[in-house]
Amino acid sequence: MMKFHVKAPVGYHLSISSNDDFVLYNESAAYDSMHKEGVGYSKIYSGPVPPLPPNSWAVVFREVLQVQRDQQLLAFSLDCPVPGHQLRVVDNDDGREMPRVAHITEPQEYNINKKGYTILCEMWTRSDPVVEGNIWKLRVISSDKDLPLCEGLEKEDEGEEDELEQKKNEEDEEKNKEEGAEGGGEKDGENVAEVAIGTEFHHKEVREYCLPDRDSVLFRYSLRAKTECPITVQLTTSKKDAFIKLEIFQGSEFDGSLVAVTQGRAYCFIPSFFMSPSPSRDADTLTNKFVMVATVLHKSWPFADTAWPYIDEIRSAEEEKANASGSAGGGGGKGKKPPSASSKSGSGAKPKKGKGGGKDGGGKDGSDGVNSCQSLSNIDGSKPHWTLRVAIRQRDKDQFEMGRDTEREDELKSMQTTWETQQPGRLKQGQESRQKFLDAHSLKPPDTNSEDQQHLTVPSTPSLSSSTTPLPISPSLLPPHAPIPLERIDLSLYTRNSNTTPHVLTAEERERRDEERKESICQYRAWRRSVLESRDQDRQFRNSEKLRQLQEAEKQQTELEATRKRMNRGREKIRQAYLVEEKARREAEAAALKAVEEEAAASNARDSKKKGKKK
Repeated sequence: MMKFHVKAPVGYHLSISSNDDFVLYNESAAYDSMHKEGVGYSKIYSGPVPPLPPNSWAVVFREVLQVQRDQQLLAFSLDCPVPGHQLRVVDNDDGREMPRVAHITEPQEYNINKKGYTILCEMWTRSDPVVEGNIWKLRVISSDKDLPLCEGLEKEDEGEEDELEQKKNEEDEEKNKEEGAEGGGEKDGENVAEVAIGTEFHHKEVREYCLPDRDSVLFRYSLRAKTECPITVQLTTSKKDAFIKLEIFQGSEFDGSLVAVTQGRAYCFIPSFFMSPSPSRDADTLTNKFVMVATVLHKSWPFADTAWPYIDEIRSAEEEKANASGSAGGGGGKGKKPPSASSKSGSGAKPKKGKGGGKDGGGKDGSDGVNSCQSLSNIDGSKPHWTLRVAIRQRDKDQFEMGRDTEREDELKSMQTTWETQQPGRLKQGQESRQKFLDAHSLKPPDTNSEDQQHLTVPSTPSLSSSTTPLPISPSLLPPHAPIPLERIDLSLYTRNSNTTPHVLTAEERERRDEERKESICQYRAWRRSVLESRDQDRQFRNSEKLRQLQEAEKQQTELEATRKRMNRGREKIRQAYLVEEKARREAEAAALKAVEEEAAASNARDSKKKGKKK
């Protein structure tokens, strides 16, 4: 089977040709036909698309699938009426996301794992909202009849309602078989049962201004949960080319372990992360802590000079609010919370269990799932800001807490308090020393009374600003945290200059230098030619030496052979004489031995005759 996706705003013309016979189905009818013929197996999950206001984001559904056997080929087909949607499949054991092509997850083989696979669909809106009443359908396709199980559905309620539903499905299936036998199988699509999934999710959205930080940290948030709680995290920034890294640490950022990390350009997304708390004696307290940190990479989010006035205004408002409340408010990456920043988390109605209610207890309407995901209007969109969204199950919202992490700031404040206790007046001495250094090395602003300089400008710092247009401000409006222009360091002590006095390069001087350069080039070429010639001579000499050595070796070999032959001739004569003597000696010994044997034989014969005569 081949699958074609065609997207055309007005219309399209599709022409398909093949040497073999083929049938053109729509997607649903093709899968149902395969299911009926036993070629493939599939299961449909469906649910309502939650309503969503413009410029928002939400999780449509999130379920955990358990694969029944190793190397099981699976494919997923999603039909969602919302244009902005994305289907993702994540391995819960290692957090690895399955590869995708555009917004479609590639068909591939899945193996059995401990925590299963999370299948998640996210959606987003631009200017048009999503109204209530739309339905999405997810089809899980496999060549094996053992389809993966959905933890939130297959392992839940097996009461009277499920029994009635099962009986009703059996009756519908028998009715479909009868109608298929009578009508030639015109209703094949009804053979595949549809399982409803609720879309009850609790969304937490935080939108704040981006404030400068020496460590390039956007924020630090602490996450706590009493029970195992899966979450989905999304981070977006107003600067479209800012590189962001989002990390989740278990315990602490500095001495904890890194459990999840992702990077992106103005967008970071963690599809599924399981917060598994440690056991504790006290069940009422949160037993585990995770820290979520977002960092700007490669200094890709600089601050222009025009941003410092509103940054100073935000920080002044923070200090006033902190002084009014008597305590430091919030506690993000910088220990501050801008007054215009906000964090909204919808309460959502109590989940209603419907006919196919999922693990999250969602009904078919699913309207309560995204009440908390709303556009925050008290943030000026023209100022640098970021938006953090966290999606959790509706039933876990009371077990989950998210807030600013102030551990680092508390440690620094405790350290400063300890120093002040041990050395009274240390803070004041440090401030005086810093002010003394700034007074001695900072650039003095021009006289404000002059008519030519009615506006003062602060030079832009390349590391903090990408704008070359200075901001006209008065000395009284200089923000305390803005970059202070300092005097340039005199580097003449560390540089070496051969020309102590200026020298004008005339035409005669240029000609003289050209002649010197040409002469040096000619000398170099002559030296190079001599080197090449000497190399050739040396090569020829070495070759002649090789030939001479070979000839000398051949001559020595010839002389050695002649000497060897001459010496061997005398040796051969002696050897032949020796052989003749040895042969004669052996013949004499053999003759003597033969005579002795004959004499012994004759003696024995005579003795035997004498004995015979006596008898």
